[in-house]
Amino acid sequence: MPDLTADKNGTRIILEAETSGSIFEDHTASQWSLFSDAAKKTSGKFHLVVPKGFGSATEQRLADLGVTVDTIWTPG
Repeated sequence: MPDLTADKNGTRIILEAETSGSIFEDHTASQWSLFSDAAKKTSGKFHLVVPKGFGSATEQRLADLGVTVDTIWTPG
């Protein structure tokens, strides 16, 4: 179950928020893959929220996993 789902102008958005530690967990990799696939199948979007300073590490982890995300948010 993702942390948040919303519909904006007919587009389903799946959002998952992570901590600095959870980015590298195996469970997180499984979730990201599942949520990314679900977003693609519904013509939706998959967004991640990660702590400030972890955007690059998250991008690298996603690339290593072969997972696509539409937006990475790093609130500060």
